[in-house]
Amino acid sequence: MSQETLDNLDILDSIEAKESAELLQAVEAETQQEQQSEAADMAAQQGAAFAVGMVESLVKLKWSFVNIDGGTKQAITEKAVPVFRKYGGDLPSWLQPYREEIELGVVFAVAGFGVYSQVKAKEAEEQQEKNNDSEADQPEYPA
Repeated sequence: MSQETLDNLDILDSIEAKESAELLQAVEAETQQEQQSEAADMAAQQGAAFAVGMVESLVKLKWSFVNIDGGTKQAITEKAVPVFRKYGGDLPSWLQPYREEIELGVVFAVAGFGVYSQVKAKEAEEQQEKNNDSEADQPEYPA
């Protein structure tokens, strides 16, 4: 083989190596992007399910008799997932500066709702005791 042929083979090998490296990089980038997308989808699903569970818990604090069926929770979760995905499972950028204030407000709301529920339960219990006492104080008349 002549030197020119060897040089051409080296050039071809170099081109093939470069194309292979570029292809490998593209495949790795696509795989990484798919993994990130799957992780974001999973985070959005978990965030939506958590939010639905939290709302259900808050409602049950006030109205323990309320039962949100699985189909309704699933429908809400399905509609919430794209919203969570849209914002990366986080707050929209325009709310980011108020993150701490929002979190504090949520904590206060949950605590306040819990206290309110306890007060209402105690008032209902006292009213029931009062009603029972007044019924007991009434004289019984023969029928």
